[in-house]
Amino acid sequence: MGTRNNTCILIEFNGLPGCGKTTIVNELENLMEKEGVHFLNLKDVYFYKEKHRISKIITVTFAAFSRKQRTQNIKIMKYLFLFDVSKERVLYALRLIKLLYQVRRVKDKGCGEVMILEEGILQYTASISHVDTINNQNLLSSLIESMIGYVDSIICVNCNLDYSDIVKRIRQRNDLQRRFDSMDDDQLIEGLVQNMKCFNIMRRSYQKIGESIDIDTIGSPIENSRKIQEKYKSYTD
Repeated sequence: MGTRNNTCILIEFNGLPGCGKTTIVNELENLMEKEGVHFLNLKDVYFYKEKHRISKIITVTFAAFSRKQRTQNIKIMKYLFLFDVSKERVLYALRLIKLLYQVRRVKDKGCGEVMILEEGILQYTASISHVDTINNQNLLSSLIESMIGYVDSIICVNCNLDYSDIVKRIRQRNDLQRRFDSMDDDQLIEGLVQNMKCFNIMRRSYQKIGESIDIDTIGSPIENSRKIQEKYKSYTD
């Protein structure tokens, strides 16, 4: 499948916390550098054109009131209000709104051949619901299809790992500032299961209209990154 209008391709990763997304992304970036591919990472995209605090506030404001993004923003807020609203959830909703806005800006400016996001649309959306049950799957599916169609030219990398391995990795990092890390073992497993249900709904919605690749992160990060690179090459041929 060839790219449309030579647009910048977005490669975004999703998966449970501790499944190894960052490790694979680092390997993929190394491969892209060796191939001479001009790419941008999550920080490059998310903080595009931001040099100080005022510019960050301006970006979020423009994103929230963007007419081009109005439909997506309304659906994001509807999804947010499916759950008990908290400061964390509001922040993740705003981050998702800003990410969509920044991706469009980067793409429209033609700043690179590919954007590699270790956390993207699906990851930020899953962070809103976190461990809560999703009672309106149709709204979530509609939201994902709307956002994916809006971004265009995207490869979704679904990272998978057994719950037992994820728990071990989370316990090793022991970062109590993260929401999953502060849970006890029973809560953690229950939370991971609920979070995975959210990812499964989003992945099924995405498969209707987009390109995706499933990665078992228990395997070699180098080999997994090569699989993604080959997917990217096939998409650009």
